[in-house]
Amino acid sequence: MKLRDVVITVAILAASVLALRLWPMPLPYYDTLIRLPWELHGIWSRTIPAALQAALFWAIGIAAFASVASRLEPRLHNIDRFLCGIIGLWALAYVGGNLLGPIGLFRAPVIWAVLIGCWWWGRRRARVVSADKRLSAGMWIAVLTAALTVPVLLLVQLGCPVPSYMDIFATPAAAQRIVTFGRYLPFDNDPYGYWGHALQCPGVELLYALVSLGGWIQPAVLAESASTAPLGLAFIVATYRLGRSLGGDRAGGFATMLLTATVMFHVLSYGHGRFVAFIPAAAGLGLILAPRRNAVRVAFGAVALAIAIATHAIIGSLAVLIATGMLLLQRWGIVALTGIGMLALPEVLVALNLEVRYPVIPLLQGMGLAAIAWSAPRLRDVRQEPRWLRAILCVVGAVLLVRAPDWSGFQIAYAWYPILYVGALLSLIVAPFVPRRMQAAPMLIGIVTCFALDVVSRRWWRAIPNLTVGLAVEDLHHKIEYWFPYVLIFPSAVVLRWLSDVIGVRAVVYALLMLLSVPMICRTNICDPNRQGHALVQEWAHSLEFAKRGYWGVTGDPRWAQSQTEFQVIDILLGEVEAGRITMDTHIVHLEPAILMYMDTVLFSVYTGINDDTYVEDWVLDRSTAAGRFYPIEAFQDRMATSPPPYIVIHAKTLNDRGLRHVPDIPPEYEELLNRDGIRLLRRRA
Repeated sequence: MKLRDVVITVAILAASVLALRLWPMPLPYYDTLIRLPWELHGIWSRTIPAALQAALFWAIGIAAFASVASRLEPRLHNIDRFLCGIIGLWALAYVGGNLLGPIGLFRAPVIWAVLIGCWWWGRRRARVVSADKRLSAGMWIAVLTAALTVPVLLLVQLGCPVPSYMDIFATPAAAQRIVTFGRYLPFDNDPYGYWGHALQCPGVELLYALVSLGGWIQPAVLAESASTAPLGLAFIVATYRLGRSLGGDRAGGFATMLLTATVMFHVLSYGHGRFVAFIPAAAGLGLILAPRRNAVRVAFGAVALAIAIATHAIIGSLAVLIATGMLLLQRWGIVALTGIGMLALPEVLVALNLEVRYPVIPLLQGMGLAAIAWSAPRLRDVRQEPRWLRAILCVVGAVLLVRAPDWSGFQIAYAWYPILYVGALLSLIVAPFVPRRMQAAPMLIGIVTCFALDVVSRRWWRAIPNLTVGLAVEDLHHKIEYWFPYVLIFPSAVVLRWLSDVIGVRAVVYALLMLLSVPMICRTNICDPNRQGHALVQEWAHSLEFAKRGYWGVTGDPRWAQSQTEFQVIDILLGEVEAGRITMDTHIVHLEPAILMYMDTVLFSVYTGINDDTYVEDWVLDRSTAAGRFYPIEAFQDRMATSPPPYIVIHAKTLNDRGLRHVPDIPPEYEELLNRDGIRLLRRRA
C-alpha cells in the first residue's frame, strides 16, 4: 500500500461523511458521528483494562494453539495458523467446559496449564516452512477492511460494557453462572430464564466464561463485550479464508470488504450466538473447502463447524449443509460429517432437554474428535469443477435469484441488500466464461438451501403437527435473513476479482469503497440497521452513538443497565454466595410489573448467575418466552404455598414509571435485606 492509496481512501471516506451532512437523511447521522459529545463518566477506567486483559488472553491462546497446528503441519499458511489458533482456543472452551465443568475443574489454573502445555509442546516443533512473507493483494484488501471496521468495534466495546441490544442477557448470565459457581452443568445453565432450553448457545456461553476466567475479568458480561474487537478481527480473517478457498486470494479480500454491505459489523457487538456463530462457520468452511487439503486444515475446519452448531444451531447447520454437499463426494467425508455431528451433539441434547449423566457428553465429543482425526488425512484435494458443470450451477442460481416469489427472502434480500444481490447475479452470469478457478458448487448449495428452508419456514410451517416444532421452523427464516446476505458475498467477490483482472485491483477497490461508504441506500427511508444494509459511514454513526453515551439510556445506567440500588442487590447476593447460603440449586423469585427487556429491570441473574424465576403482573402469553420461567403474578401465592423460595426480589417501582399495582403479602418468616428506590430483597429465615 502506497501513500496515494491512503490519500484516496481518506478522500473517499471524507466525501462520504460530507454526504451525511448535505444529502437529505431521515436520521441525524452527521450530528451523531461528528457533533454528539462523548459522555464517558469514567467508563474507560473499567473497559480499557478489561480490553487489554481480553486481548492478551486471546493473543496467548491463539498463539498456543497455532503453535500446535504448526508442529502438526509446518507448511501451514499464516492465515491458517491464525484460524487454527482461534478454533483451538474455542475448542478448549467448548470441549474443555463439557469435560471439566461438571467436576468443577473449568477454572483459571487449569485453563492456563493447558495453554502453557500447548505452547511448550508446539515450541518443540520442526522448522516452520512458510512462503507468505509478503502480504498479497487480497490480504491488503482485508487489512483495509480491518482498518475501517475494527477500531469502531473497539470504541463500541469500550463504551458499552453491556452489549448493545435488548435480548442478549441470557448469554452473559449463563457465562456468569459458570464463573460464579466454578462449575458448568450443561442442563442447568440458564439463570436468566426468559427463553428456555431450546435457545441456549453453549458454544458461545463457554467461550465468554473462558475469557472471563482466563483473563481474570469480572463480571462475565464485561469479558463478553471486551471480546468484540478480537471477534471482529477473527471474522474478517475467516471471511478472507473462505473467499480465498472459493475464488482465490483477491476474491477473499473483496469478500471482507463486502462484509460492510451486510449488517454483520453492526450486530456482531451484541455478542449473541446467532451472530458470533458466523466466525467458526466461515473458518470451518474456509479450511475444509480449500482446494489443497491436508489433515490439519480438515480437522480444525471440522471442529470449527461443530463449534458453529454449538454456538447457534441454525447458523451452524446452514454452514454444515454447504460442507455436506462437498464432503459427501468422498467416503471419508461421511466419517468426517459423523464426527462433526457427534462433537456438536451436546447442543442438540441441551436444546431438547434430553438430559444425560456425566461423562456421556465428553465421551460423545471424544468419539467425534476421533472420527474427525481418523478421516482428515484420508480426504483428497477438492477437484476443479468442469466448465459445463459450473455453467449449469450458475444458471440454476441465477434463475432462483430472479424468479423467486415476491414473498421469499430472496426478494427481501433484493430490497435490503441490493449491492450483494446485483453482484451475486452478475457473478452467476459471467462465471461460466471466467477462465480462472472458482468453486461454484458451495455457493449454489448455499443459495439453494437458503431458498428451500426459507420456503418451508414461510409457507409450510403450519403443516407440522407438533406446534413447538412448527413455531421453531417458522422462526427459521429470521435467521436465514442474516445467513443469505453472507452467502451472496462470495459470488459478488468473484465478479470483483474478474473485474480486477480487467481494469486493475486499485480501480476496483476505490470504486467498491465508494459504493460501500457513500450513503446511497437507506438514505430517504428509515432503515433498520439490524436487518438492512447501509453505508459504512452510517454504521460508524450508529456505533459511535452507543460508544459515546451508551445503549441502555432507559435504565438505571446507560452503560451497565443497572442502577446503584440494583447493584446493591447484586452485591448482597454475591455475598450470600460467598457465605454458602446460595448455591447452584437456588432459585430466586422475582416480582416485576411487566416484561421489560430493554428497560429498568433488576438483572441479578446477569451479574451473579443465580436462577431467576420471574412473576409478572401484566403477563401475556408470548411464544418467544413460553418455554422460559415466566409466570403470571397470580401464581405467586401458589409458589409460596408449595415451595417457598429462599429469596424474593420485589421490583415495586421501576425507573420507567411502571409499578406493581398490587404487591403480594409476604409471610413474616422473611427478613428484609434491602428496601430502597422501589426495590426490596427478602431472605427466608432458616
